Amino acid sequence: MRRRNAILILTTYLVVLGGCTKRPVTQPQAKEPAPEPAAAAPKAEPAIQPTADAAAPETAKPAVMPTKIGDAAWPLEGLEFVKGGPVKIEPGKAYIVEFWATWCPPCRVTIPHLTEVAHKYKDKKVVVTGISTEKIDLVKAFVAKQAENMDYNVAVDSTGRVSKGYMGAFGVNTIPHAFIVDPKGRIAWYGHPMDDMERVLDGVLAGTFDSAAYARTRAEEQAKLETNLETYRAYFEKIGSGATIQEARAVIEKLIDQAPAELLNQLSWEILTEVEESKRDKELALKAAEKANTMTEGKNASILDTYALALFQNGKTAEAIAAQEKALELVKGDAAAEADMQTRLTKYKATASSTQ
Repeated sequence: MRRRNAILILTTYLVVLGGCTKRPVTQPQAKEPAPEPAAAAPKAEPAIQPTADAAAPETAKPAVMPTKIGDAAWPLEGLEFVKGGPVKIEPGKAYIVEFWATWCPPCRVTIPHLTEVAHKYKDKKVVVTGISTEKIDLVKAFVAKQAENMDYNVAVDSTGRVSKGYMGAFGVNTIPHAFIVDPKGRIAWYGHPMDDMERVLDGVLAGTFDSAAYARTRAEEQAKLETNLETYRAYFEKIGSGATIQEARAVIEKLIDQAPAELLNQLSWEILTEVEESKRDKELALKAAEKANTMTEGKNASILDTYALALFQNGKTAEAIAAQEKALELVKGDAAAEADMQTRLTKYKATASSTQ
């Protein structure tokens, strides 16, 4: 169930810069249809005509789909709301538009966080909307079961048009994924809802967020990630070529010092679960997992889960149990993730008992 193509995962990660990366705890979304060329994109009349005053909080419906930060956001039209709504992008309000699915474990983990954000920013004219492209009856049942745990607008995009105007237009194909629309109706940010979304939102609301500078930084980060991906690929190619553990390690060690937590997490998991035992660099996997866990302050369940596995395979069973228990606590309420992590915790405890 957990076997994944690491290069596909990491290539997707390069696109979303912080989207989902590791196995079913971060399951990828089915690919959206490719965005239509600008010339062929559906035309739409402006909802509100912009004025000559650049400082005025005007917003307009784009004539073509947005493709970069700073472009006018695609309208939220044609949605079927199963909770709250309807929602229309209007001047003077900021919006979080999040794409998710009932089958996606990391989406379920994100739901309480989005509820907290909706409550925290409600009086600041921030509107949170979660959008699924699934069947409406399925989404209705899921939302009803979530009750107040999912306390924000929820809609179904049965035609896929809104998803295409956000996810497809920006080349994103993993969920959960969120977009911030500023009070002038422009795309200010997009990424994983539990990345730096709130920090960016604070800047957007204060009028201090520089979307152009952010876009430049994002491009620089992507360039670094592309370099890291080449190193990642070279490492596993080295292993496959028959190189020794030490020879392969020489290829990847520098990446440990500069890679983001998600990439370190995937590297560790791939080594521990995909590389045959005789070529498995357990020490390197532990180093990567430990750093990823430190970078996320021990608050990311998926990373803790990997860290626990790395500890276990390095003979640190007691520490593995402690880390896995923390990971399990973080996914409480997500039955699938709990069952998955509990299986490993049971194994760790059985090993500890047998050695006493």
